[in-house]
Amino acid sequence: MDISPSGMQIRCADFDMLKAGLDVHTNRAQFSILLVGRLAWVQTGENDENLTGWEFDVETGEERIG
Repeated sequence: MDISPSGMQIRCADFDMLKAGLDVHTNRAQFSILLVGRLAWVQTGENDENLTGWEFDVETGEERIG
């Protein structure tokens, strides 16, 4: 999975998870994903905002695009 502010890419062996929530007229899908990450850092921003950085384990040998 590759998530960015403009969108995301998902590689999956079973497309049924995405097809179940896909609206073919609008080309949008609603689905759930589970992400497991570790809070790596926290920084206090303006107006009592908290900026956070997260680390995710990446399987070794995984092909990455981008």
